[in-house]
Amino acid sequence: MALDFLKIPATILAGAADQAVPHGLDTTPTWYYIVEKNELEGPKKALYARCFTNVGAAIGSAVLDEILFAVAAAYTVEGVHYAAAPADPFWDLTGFDVTNAMFNLCLLCIDNLGAMQIGAGTEAALLANVVLPDTPADSCVVAMVEVNPTGAGNFVGGTTALNDGGVIPNAVYTNLSGHPDMFGEITLGIAADATNVYVDNSMNSARDVEIIAAWFHSIVL
Repeated sequence: MALDFLKIPATILAGAADQAVPHGLDTTPTWYYIVEKNELEGPKKALYARCFTNVGAAIGSAVLDEILFAVAAAYTVEGVHYAAAPADPFWDLTGFDVTNAMFNLCLLCIDNLGAMQIGAGTEAALLANVVLPDTPADSCVVAMVEVNPTGAGNFVGGTTALNDGGVIPNAVYTNLSGHPDMFGEITLGIAADATNVYVDNSMNSARDVEIIAAWFHSIVL
C-alpha cells in the first residue's frame, strides 16, 4: 500500500458553512481532519482573557455618546490578572458606526494597561448575522453594546448619543465574562470530494487551520 499525504494551510472564514478548501490529492481523500495552527487563537486564546466581575456597563451619565462601567473590573489578559476602577465615561465608540435599520455589536474591552479598547462588529440586517471581531490585542472583553438605529439617520460612534431621540439607537448593554464566541467550533462540513475538503466555522471570526488529508492506494509498477 502507498500513502499520499498532504498538510493544507487554510483560513476558514467567519461563519463559514461548507467552505471549499482544495486538497491537492489525485482523488477523494481516504481520511482527513483539522488542526488549529495557533493555540493563541479561538477558544484557546479566549480562556486567557476572562472577566470575573459584572462591570455594570451603561450610557455615560454626562457624556451620552460614551459608555461607563460602574463596578471595578477584575480580569485577565494572557492569563495575567489585572484590576480597573470604575470610570464614567470610559469607552469612546469612535469607529463603531451603524447604518439606519441595521444591527451591529461592539465589544467593550479593557487592556493590560487599564485603558479602554473596542472591537466593532460587521453590521447586518439581522442581529444573528452580525459578525463579531476578535478581541483587540492585549485586552479582555468585559461587556458589549448592541445598536440598531430605527429613527432618522445613521448611528455614528463617538458622535451620536446612545439615547438620541432622532436616530433612536436602541442601545442594549450586556456584561460579559470574556469574548462571547469563545466556544465556537471548526468542524468538517459535507463529505470531501475529488477536489475539495469542506469546512464549517461556527465562530464569528476567521481561523487559521491546517487540514491533514491522505489517500491510501495500491502501488502500481
